Formats: sequence, structure tokens, C-alpha cells
Amino acid sequence: MMIIGDTIRPSADKIAEFINSPIDMHHRLALCELTTYKMADKFLVVPRLTTSTNILERAVITLKDSKIIATETKQQQATESEYKYFKISMEDFISDFTNKNPQITPDMLSAFFDALHSAGFSTKTATKQVSIGIPGVVSLFQISTDSIWFTPSKLQTTLKGTKAKPALSYLLEILKDFLIKGQNPYKVMNKFYRLDFSVINTKRTEFISALSKFKEIV
Repeated sequence: MMIIGDTIRPSADKIAEFINSPIDMHHRLALCELTTYKMADKFLVVPRLTTSTNILERAVITLKDSKIIATETKQQQATESEYKYFKISMEDFISDFTNKNPQITPDMLSAFFDALHSAGFSTKTATKQVSIGIPGVVSLFQISTDSIWFTPSKLQTTLKGTKAKPALSYLLEILKDFLIKGQNPYKVMNKFYRLDFSVINTKRTEFISALSKFKEIV
């Protein structure tokens, strides 16, 4: 899908980056900026695909006594806080997470992400959270400072192929051992189910081993 306009602001560019960030997306969003010039009785339109518009520069062009007069307007620049709203760095996420959950140290969380990478899983930062998945296949979990969660119905929709159904059944079964107590597993498939933070430290090896077996099936 493409959004076309006469000006692409930094905030719109960051929205496109956020929409394109999930690893399991099968579509892309592009932004196209059109610069239009009037030439006698015709118009010249110059398209430009934008991926990183950081500063918006605008000027008003007028003709006076056969002379071109350009009046610059104030530059508008996206602030650091605007960028951070759409995407957080891994370093900032680890800092925010461990500050809110002091039982998990930065070294523990870093070791958790490193172990996932070593096992062939991906981690991708988004809006104040991290997405864990199998590259090019499926996004499995989302981690925020409050919880680690997944939605069975979304996994069911995303997984494709003849192996999808048995693979999903296997995944949901093994995840029961890591769920926060008190949840009724999969009674409602479109509900968010939360994992215990122990998967980050005390149950990390067991958890990633179980995920690796699922990755082999799928």
C-alpha cells in the first residue's frame, strides 16, 4: 500500500516504519512525496519515495515583476521523544524493563535475548516493546515492561502450510508449563495469554529448548 502526498512529515515516516516493523507482515507500506510545478498551462509532477524524512523544509515560491521570490518557512524537525514513541532501542528497552522489574537484572535480560538469537529466533523492537519470532515465518511473543504475551488466534492465522496445525498444537501444549498461574489455557483463542518472567532467568534454558523443537517442526 502506498500513501501519496505533497509533503511527507517525519511523524508519517515513523508511522510507516512502525507498521512495517513486525517480522511476520506479508505487506509493506510505502510513502511517496509529490513535488508539483506549474509550467504555463501544464503541471510537472516529480515523485520521490521517502524512507527517512528527518527535516521538513518548505518555501513559498512567487513571481513578482518576472522575478522568482522564495520565502522560507520555519523548519519542522521531529523530536527524539516522537521517534521513541514509535520505536525503542534495545538498550532503552532493557533499561526500562529492569527498572520496572528489579528481580530481572540487565545481564539476565541480555542473556535471554542472546540465547534466543543463538537458537535462531529474532528479536525486533517496536513501540516500547520487543517482538520475538522466527524470521520470515511468524511472530511468537511480545515483551513489554509489564508482561510477555501471545494470542493463540493470531498464531493460528499466521502459521501456514500442512505442518501449521500440528505445530501450533505442539506449541500451545508446551507453553502451558510457562504460563502465569491462574489462567485457563486457551478457553478463548483470541485472548492474550501471559508467560511467567521465569522464562527469562530460571527457566530460560528449558523455555528456549522447547521453542527450538517447535521451530524444527514448523
